[in-house]
Amino acid sequence: MGFSDWLCQCKSYIASTAGVKESFIHLLIFVEVGVALLLAMLFKINALVLLIAIVCFFLHEATALWDVSYAKRKREISAIEQHIHSF
Repeated sequence: MGFSDWLCQCKSYIASTAGVKESFIHLLIFVEVGVALLLAMLFKINALVLLIAIVCFFLHEATALWDVSYAKRKREISAIEQHIHSF
């Protein structure tokens, strides 16, 4: 899905429209997911790990909304790209 998303973003000229800011938002999304995954892989699952994972989930959702609201002002987001993101 990452490659498909990349193709859609290339088609919409993300480098010259939404640019670096959208890329940084994407990095933030990856960090939020990565923290939860690393905790799950490295530590015994307990209430604290679950709580942090839940917080990361809600941060991820909020950041994804921010990403879309920012991107739609800067470039066209195709229906195919929206479908790819739904996965």
